[in-house]
Amino acid sequence: MSPIPSSLPIPPAPAAPSRAGTVFRVVSGNFMEMFDFFLFGFYANAIAAAFFPAGDEVASLMMTFMTFGAGFLMRPLGAIILGAYVDRVGRRKGLIVTLALMAAGTLLIACVPGYATIGYAAPLLVLTGRLLQGFSAGVELGGVSVYLAEMATPGRKGFYVSWQSASQQVAIVVAAALGFGLNQLLAPTQVAEWGWRLPFFVGCMIVPVLFMIRRSLQETEEFRNRKHRPELREIFRSMVANWGLIVSGMMLVSMTTVSFYLITVYTPTFGKSVLHLSTSAALLVTLCVGVSNFIWLPVMGALSDRVGRRPLLVGCTVLAILTAWPALHWLVQAPSFTRMLEVELWLSFLYASYNGAMVVALTEVMPVEVRTVGFSLAYSLATAIFGGFTPAVATGLIEATGDKSAPGWWLTFAAVCGLLATLMLYRRRASGSQPQS
Repeated sequence: MSPIPSSLPIPPAPAAPSRAGTVFRVVSGNFMEMFDFFLFGFYANAIAAAFFPAGDEVASLMMTFMTFGAGFLMRPLGAIILGAYVDRVGRRKGLIVTLALMAAGTLLIACVPGYATIGYAAPLLVLTGRLLQGFSAGVELGGVSVYLAEMATPGRKGFYVSWQSASQQVAIVVAAALGFGLNQLLAPTQVAEWGWRLPFFVGCMIVPVLFMIRRSLQETEEFRNRKHRPELREIFRSMVANWGLIVSGMMLVSMTTVSFYLITVYTPTFGKSVLHLSTSAALLVTLCVGVSNFIWLPVMGALSDRVGRRPLLVGCTVLAILTAWPALHWLVQAPSFTRMLEVELWLSFLYASYNGAMVVALTEVMPVEVRTVGFSLAYSLATAIFGGFTPAVATGLIEATGDKSAPGWWLTFAAVCGLLATLMLYRRRASGSQPQS
């Protein structure tokens, strides 16, 4: 008989979750947010017919895009209320709450009967769903970006934070692929009448999986080690004291949010209604844009870790100012699938290169004790004022000027705002809240 050991071996401690696994858990809700937003923009014509009937097709479409934009008006409110909650109770709990609110808004939009069935209650309920989505999204991007920044390894913060935006591109690709598949399986009348709801129901079915994924998140070590958790009153005082920083951050985000919604949410409508290309062609272009964004975002995030944030921010805004309108003007002179793809991929490169440096820069300039609410408020104000209404502004500019390339001027204006913000923020280097170069 073998001797009994004097002591049993101590079992190894459970391994900490891998960083890749943690990134996946964090960005899962981002996927859901952009999946819903893109679907609303892509099926704008069908949603307009179902919920906002009007004698004028342009007026009906404008009402739909205004409802789309109304969700963004709730973002600043969500940024303040939910952002303060996240900065006080923790990143993990906050991300679970935002996912629950987002799911409620999606389910409402998917299930509401049309105007012909319940009258004016239909557009009101759809608006309510958009407001819920906007309220939750007000802190979703900020919560995710701050979590990624706090878990990043030294010298790779730009690379890690870039996955916040990269996850949204996966949603664009999946949503575009679903739309393309529906257009192959169903007749156009079927898609317009009821088929457009199917992708929203797919999103509802994904939600339980996302809940399970996010519940396994651990709190960031940086937040756990923080000794002081600010009260709501302290957070408001800090926001007032740093109002200039919030405004500069909002201007910094304007380039990102306008370019993103222009090349993703608005692209299918632009391709179909303005350029008169086929639905399938517009969807394929959007799908390619999503893939392009997904590739360039982490590459440029990593590049910003090596060369600094400022060179990318300045270079991309200058290129956008010089090329946005000329590129769209070249496209509308002879619309084709090839030209649209080339222009959209160029704008995709500018967006991803800028955003790869911008998001991490915004986390760096905010005071650490109110990092989530500060980031979220700046980002939400930019999306509410600039990005969320990009489809409506683009439609209105074309209608008012008769120039089909007029959306390029909107992007040019946003790029000017981004350039001015970059110069202002990096002039604050002598202060304690300046960004890293």
